[in-house]
Amino acid sequence: MQLHDDGYKMVEAGSRWLTPAETNYGMTSLELMGVHWAMEKCKPYLLGLAYFEVMTDHQPLVSILNTKTLDEIENPRQQAMKEKIQQRFNFKVRWQPGKKMIISDALSRAPVEEAPNINKIEKYRCSIERYIVHAIENSENEDIFGDPNLNNLLKIANEDQDYVALRRMVMQGFPEKKPMVPRNIQDYWILRNELSEFKGFVLVNQRRIIIPKEARENILKDLHSAHQGIVRMKRRARNTVFWPRIDEDIWNLVGNCEACQKRLPSQTQEEMVEREQPNCPFQIVAADFFSYGGKEYLAYVDRLSGWNSLVCFGKSGISTSDLIPHIRRYFTDYGIPEKLESDGGPQFASNEFQEFLQRWNVEWCPSSPCYPQSNGLAEVTVKKLKSLVAKIVEEEGFLNTEKLDRGVLEMRNTPNENGVSPSQMIFGQEMRSIIPSIYTKMLRERKENYYNNRSKNLKEFQINDKVRIQNEETNKWDRVGKIIEIGRFRKYRIEMSNGRKIWRNRRFLRENRGDQRDQVQVQRRENPVQKRNDRTVTFNLETQNAVGPNRGQSERGSPQRKVQPQIEEQQTNDVENQGYGRRRQPTGFYRKLAGLDA
Repeated sequence: MQLHDDGYKMVEAGSRWLTPAETNYGMTSLELMGVHWAMEKCKPYLLGLAYFEVMTDHQPLVSILNTKTLDEIENPRQQAMKEKIQQRFNFKVRWQPGKKMIISDALSRAPVEEAPNINKIEKYRCSIERYIVHAIENSENEDIFGDPNLNNLLKIANEDQDYVALRRMVMQGFPEKKPMVPRNIQDYWILRNELSEFKGFVLVNQRRIIIPKEARENILKDLHSAHQGIVRMKRRARNTVFWPRIDEDIWNLVGNCEACQKRLPSQTQEEMVEREQPNCPFQIVAADFFSYGGKEYLAYVDRLSGWNSLVCFGKSGISTSDLIPHIRRYFTDYGIPEKLESDGGPQFASNEFQEFLQRWNVEWCPSSPCYPQSNGLAEVTVKKLKSLVAKIVEEEGFLNTEKLDRGVLEMRNTPNENGVSPSQMIFGQEMRSIIPSIYTKMLRERKENYYNNRSKNLKEFQINDKVRIQNEETNKWDRVGKIIEIGRFRKYRIEMSNGRKIWRNRRFLRENRGDQRDQVQVQRRENPVQKRNDRTVTFNLETQNAVGPNRGQSERGSPQRKVQPQIEEQQTNDVENQGYGRRRQPTGFYRKLAGLDA
């Protein structure tokens, strides 16, 4: 019944027979079952209402449904029915004498529907066929909500034929099978139990308004007006509006917004990539330049022992010709290394220096541009040596080379994190210095590596992938290009739109969603995304190229095997000489040096 100015008017009526099992119920359970069944029959009208009233001629139902809590009801059947209806409906029960409830009394004496085949009240479904006696429709010109936004949206909804059909289906009830639903509203069939109608609008979960097609573009722009990103935009939409595939529309809109793409935050650091560990001193060395007081200095360090050397050029503007004699002297003093690590400075990248390394059979391993952390060992050594130079100059007023040499000597005698000094690892004992000491041999375990706790791996790019490049000065993603070459240790070569080719580390690259949004949308529908394991990559035995995690066979069909990725050790400021990595126990040559083997 619906209350109007001239009294109550009937909207729907119905009754049914009892099953044989239900005839054994007590009177209170039967009355409560009738209330439950009536609410299920009329749920298209009741769902979404802030409040409605239930009239009964059975006095005990008033206290059971209005005041008693679930733990106060002893009958399990009554307790279960009260729990189900109170979870879905907001109502109050009012008692009225039976002589005034004429219609319900008459229908109870002459049921119009057969009893259900199953004895479970929660399985009752609303009949598709309805006997609607009276319904009041609002005038199109009437101000229903008092809000111009809602009134304009309702007007658009009333003119949308699909929306009108959906509203009618919600009020009548959805069929049991999806193919029986009209094709234009089949997307809502899966949500049929969460849909309700409120003053002309169709709601999801009694809160989110389903937006007609004509208004969706404007609503999407309004959601994006704050430029909050995909996650916060979805969070706002989940409290207000809905339409099928709204998440995809939000993702495409934000991915196509140039302002949002340029001002994306910097990417978090990736998990540590472990570099190849040397087996003997000066097998892998690192070098780097630094300047102080208008003069250039060269730092040279061994990766295994941490042995460092310093060259003061006494001038600025060092060329490759100035660099080669000192590097050649280190090769003769300490042995020719297999690999030389440095940044991509012009002195190291010049053809003259590359030819010099080729003559000495040394492999050059440059770090990623604008990413000094990938050359962490040399950077940490530069920090220590530059600090030593600055303190001596500040103390003496000039660079006292004698004090500088003594400082470097003490650095070589200072134990590393493993308890062994560089001089012990090179000569088997500490070198004699101005500090009196009694030589003792020791070896300690390395500290645990906490670097990966703040890291995550990023997806690997492939050749011809479109990417955005972060500006190292402004931190904005304002440049675009495509991958043309994949280097070692997460380095990629990118061809810019102007034809320029540059190298960048993976941390400064991001997928260009604006150019690929259409392809991505098709791929997401046709090929579901497989779960990836970012800790492993597959390696093509035929091409000898890493092709990404869990990719199975290559395009040529050659077998692949999983290999552990080489780890590029990323040094931090608190690490001196030795990088992070696995705990390593001294073996062979070093056990003998440390005196662990008798």
